[in-house]
Amino acid sequence: MSYHEIPNDSEFLRNLNPTSDLELIEIDFYKVTVDQHEGQVICLFSSPDKILGVELNSIEGTMLTFTASDCSENSHLRTIYHLYTETMQLCKFTLEKVIIESKRGDMLYGRLHWVDEKKRKILKVCSAGDAIVLAIMSNVKIYMVKSVYDEMDDYSEYDQKLTDEYE
Repeated sequence: MSYHEIPNDSEFLRNLNPTSDLELIEIDFYKVTVDQHEGQVICLFSSPDKILGVELNSIEGTMLTFTASDCSENSHLRTIYHLYTETMQLCKFTLEKVIIESKRGDMLYGRLHWVDEKKRKILKVCSAGDAIVLAIMSNVKIYMVKSVYDEMDDYSEYDQKLTDEYE
């Protein structure tokens, strides 16, 4: 059954909670690491009680490294991330926040919250990696739904090991 076939007054729709009711935890990006042994990029975030690590694919990892090092601000070539944010700005939308909201297996999904001057909103689902890159480029806050946060591993030991090795 497609979404359009579900009646507006169905029991299912009446009992859905809006995403605004979900408990959100603010997470703060502070480091991107490249694990050459494993061939992966890990984005580290501070949070209330643990260090979170989000593994990124090679494209997202490259773009995050490019963005986090401030190289993207004065880039002579525009990336797809630049084109996307510039297009949204031309449409008078700005990125308000990013929420990492679901986890399926080892894949994390985020939602971009765009808003215009009339307070109209556009919500777009994408990979958490893309959402993180866009949030950092746009200097907006990143949140994680608590149920996803609770499933995430603590990367404190990983972070400490990096600190010990490179100091």
